[in-house]
Amino acid sequence: MIIRYLVQLFLLVVPTACCFLAFSSQCPVFFNREYRNDCLEQLRKDAPGNNISYIDFDFFTKDVKILETTIKLRKAQPEVNYRWSNYISNVITPQRKEEGILILKKFKEQLEELSNIYNVDYELLVAVFGIETNYGKNFGNTNVLDAWFTRACTESNPLWKKNFYASIMMLRDGLVEKEKFIGSWSGAFGMTQFIPTSFYDFAVDADGDGIIDLYGSIIDALASTANHLKKKNFNWEYSIPAVVEVSLSEDLLTKIPIGIEFLGENDRRSFLEWSRSGVTRSDNKDVWCKDPNVEAVIFAPAGANGPIFLVSDNFKAILSYNRSRKYALAVSLLFNYFKNTDDYLRVSWPFSEVSKQ
Repeated sequence: MIIRYLVQLFLLVVPTACCFLAFSSQCPVFFNREYRNDCLEQLRKDAPGNNISYIDFDFFTKDVKILETTIKLRKAQPEVNYRWSNYISNVITPQRKEEGILILKKFKEQLEELSNIYNVDYELLVAVFGIETNYGKNFGNTNVLDAWFTRACTESNPLWKKNFYASIMMLRDGLVEKEKFIGSWSGAFGMTQFIPTSFYDFAVDADGDGIIDLYGSIIDALASTANHLKKKNFNWEYSIPAVVEVSLSEDLLTKIPIGIEFLGENDRRSFLEWSRSGVTRSDNKDVWCKDPNVEAVIFAPAGANGPIFLVSDNFKAILSYNRSRKYALAVSLLFNYFKNTDDYLRVSWPFSEVSKQ
């Protein structure tokens, strides 16, 4: 009898104590009602310090849940687990290219205005839109408040708690309807996947209707993305490619490992200097970009036997929006396509990279 009691106590207490006190990513996926209530009570204590009254906190969190899917998907992100070949082929499709061109044509006047205001190529904004949600087709189906509650309770990043409180504020302030407040497993929402804290910092009403609508207004969403990038010291160099696919000289190629991702951050040269070192564009064009003195480094995602690129600081700028290099490459390639309406890769991914699942 005593042994059975101890076993039951262990199953009840250990996962809760482990996750709640240490926020360990290795904790068992076991979250009972007591765990949920304890975490909610801890967050409630700090509500006034985050501009939320106890009354509002209780009203908007009475049905909040810990989501097992958010915990699981955090460890199964495609940017982390997919091979380069799988990821790029999944997100850059003929449909995404064709639909992006249509959006560029349909909203040309408004996009040019955004480009002038924020000093960013409007093709980049549409590329971000395409990669993030496939032009609004894939918002996700996760309750945003539940997602941030889950992350605040099971991860140690202080920003996640701030986003939980910001989610409550958005509901309280009437900026989004509760039933429509859905997004990705991680709590990002809208056409270009904002997080709640970024909404308050960077979202703008660009279409002039008096409402910031990141779900229904393409112009609001793209303007907010441009504003986000500008105010986060995005440092985008206008009309400069983020990546250029290249062929290396034999001497340079021997310095690139086979089958291993390589980013030569310690060897920065201008496009002109790389050209003089035996680097050529894969499309055999002579012109690199409007300013051949812009510096770049070598990037070989799959090593020496796969596609190789020169990447400018615009690649880093995209990384400031999303830290995944796979994401940054996908946005860069789609941006190139929109700029040039040309095929985006000329060298295939190595078979060993493609065949691994």
